[in-house]
Amino acid sequence: MLRNFVTVFVELAVLVLQRPEELPIYLQKIPGIKWQILTSITLSSISSSVGFYFLRDFYDSGYITHILLLTANQLILFLLSAVIFGSVIDSFVRLQKPDRAGQNWPMTGIVLLSAFPFIFFLSGAMPARLLRHPIFIIGPVSLGLYIWSLYIVIRGLQYLYELSLGRAVIVYLKAAAVVLFFPGVFLVFMSMELLELLN
Repeated sequence: MLRNFVTVFVELAVLVLQRPEELPIYLQKIPGIKWQILTSITLSSISSSVGFYFLRDFYDSGYITHILLLTANQLILFLLSAVIFGSVIDSFVRLQKPDRAGQNWPMTGIVLLSAFPFIFFLSGAMPARLLRHPIFIIGPVSLGLYIWSLYIVIRGLQYLYELSLGRAVIVYLKAAAVVLFFPGVFLVFMSMELLELLN
């Protein structure tokens, strides 16, 4: 059982990092892959959390608690944003092509797996910490990881829905605008309501 888990996890990691266009088929082919996906985003969250904490100028005695809380926060953020973003992308594609079957789970899985490159964040934070201005290393490293993550989502989206690259980018940008726009609108309305209550 453990051997099978590790084998599937390694195959999944290779696909995510090298051949994301094969993810749609792999996610639908392998049953019970959700645990490997959860493991991958947990490792990415741990790497990011330890890397962010490592970049601090000082440490305190409760550093384990801080790292665990930061890891839990990032894990929840990854899960919620992937579910919302995957659903919005799937809805956009089905609005444009109503004859297509829903692909919500594979798209959500691809968005979740796009966090996997952040497993390398700690390895970028360690040499950056040695410099007086760590932003000169961690800035390009973070930008590279975000671009890698974006590449994984767009390639997975393109092959899952059989879209052209340009169409996949447009769908991605529309979904990103919706996901970013609605929380902002919600906060504006809540702020207006709160100001009215206070006055």
